[in-house]
Amino acid sequence: MKTKRSRPKLTPTISLCVIARDEERFIGDCIDSAKPFVQEIVVLDTGSQDRTREIAIRIARESGNDYLPELEAVASDELGTLFAYPPSVTGLSVGKVINNTFRFLGSVRSGEVFYVFARLDPYEQAELKEKGTATFQVAPRSGNTKQAESKTRPRRVAHP
Repeated sequence: MKTKRSRPKLTPTISLCVIARDEERFIGDCIDSAKPFVQEIVVLDTGSQDRTREIAIRIARESGNDYLPELEAVASDELGTLFAYPPSVTGLSVGKVINNTFRFLGSVRSGEVFYVFARLDPYEQAELKEKGTATFQVAPRSGNTKQAESKTRPRRVAHP
């Protein structure tokens, strides 16, 4: 006689991903209206010049979220805003660390393709350096073989 194994009851997790640019007028209401229906909210700011990013961070902190990774989403022609020597989009693979500063998370299509990167925290950067697995992009061969430093956009969020 076979015994029937019971499966543990799994509750579905519903995540909301909001891709936003210059939506300070709507982002707060959007997130607040979705909260009762989702277990996770991810806001992907694609370069807002207004207070969208600041509002999303404030809402996350008010919710008790203690981990706010710094994500960057850029179109292929904007890779130069993150890297002195932009990587080829064909050479990007999920999980790849670039310049010991960013980890490639994947791409998202929202009208155009955005490439999503998470900035490594200082502990991850130090760990990579210690292990000797840090990766740096080198300038194209034009007589200059100096290691490139990444340049970043200025932060638009005022920290209290």
